Amino acid sequence: MGRIQTILFRGTVTANSQLVLVSQRIDAPFRTLYFRLSFALNTNRTVDVQFVVAEGNSATYAIATLEQDLFRQLSQSNLLFGDDQDIDIDHVVDIPRAGMFLKVVADNNDAFDHVIDAQIAIEMFERGLGP
Repeated sequence: MGRIQTILFRGTVTANSQLVLVSQRIDAPFRTLYFRLSFALNTNRTVDVQFVVAEGNSATYAIATLEQDLFRQLSQSNLLFGDDQDIDIDHVVDIPRAGMFLKVVADNNDAFDHVIDAQIAIEMFERGLGP
């Protein structure tokens, strides 16, 4: 069994703009375990959020939307949105390469600023992915 760590993301996406929050470099192969995303009251489903994994730490929105989306694999939609709620998802994705970055990508289609508050729990492996 690997070492479990929770990565915290928090930032403000201004009105009618995008924001990319980037983790520190993850220096071991890892497996995602759990995702949590909190939407404040009056977000009104106007902020689309996606989770991606990438080799680089670019916080450029256009680049981040082209990177490996962690929910696109079997889903009809890769975007999460809500209003005055927490979304908790158990979702396992194996990332067999060390040196990767996790990103939270937000697109605010509202005339007001909104706070992005997300967590991703991962399990890191020193010698490759475990069983």
